[in-house]
Amino acid sequence: MPSITERLRMDHLNEGVDNLKKDIDASFAAPADDAPDERDNEVWAFLFEFTDSRGKVWSGNFVNTILSLDAQSRVGVMRARLQGGQPIEALDAGVLDLNLALAHMAYSFDAKGRPEWASDAKLGQLKDAAVLFALFAKVRSHEDRYFRREANSSQG
Repeated sequence: MPSITERLRMDHLNEGVDNLKKDIDASFAAPADDAPDERDNEVWAFLFEFTDSRGKVWSGNFVNTILSLDAQSRVGVMRARLQGGQPIEALDAGVLDLNLALAHMAYSFDAKGRPEWASDAKLGQLKDAAVLFALFAKVRSHEDRYFRREANSSQG
C-alpha cells in the first residue's frame, strides 16, 4: 500500500494533469474556422515552449507526422509494453495517459526533428508530467486539425 506521501504526490500529479486537460479542452471548444493552417499537412513543424512549475523553460523545434495505421498499431504494442502486461483496468488513468503520450510521440516525432531533451531515451526520464502532456497537446492539436475533429463532435 502506498504511503501517505506517495498518495499525495500522485494526487498532486493527477490534479495538475486534470487542470492541463481542462485548459486543452477549453482551447478546442473555440469555434473552428476554415482558414489555412500548417496542421492541415501530414507533416507539421512547430515550436514548443513551456514553462514548468519550477520556472524552467522547455523549448525546441519539433517535426510531427500523422501516423499510418501500421504506426498506430506499433504505438499500441509499445503502450502495452509500457504497461508491463497489466490490464487497462488495473492502471491509474494518469499512467494510461502517460504511456499513450510516450508511445505515440516515439512514432510521430521525426528523430532529427526534435531537441535532445525530447529524444526517445530522455522523454520518459522527465520528472514533470505537465511538460510531457503540454507537448502531447500540440501533437493532438495537429491530429485534430488534420482529421477535422471538433471538440463536441462524435467523429473523434
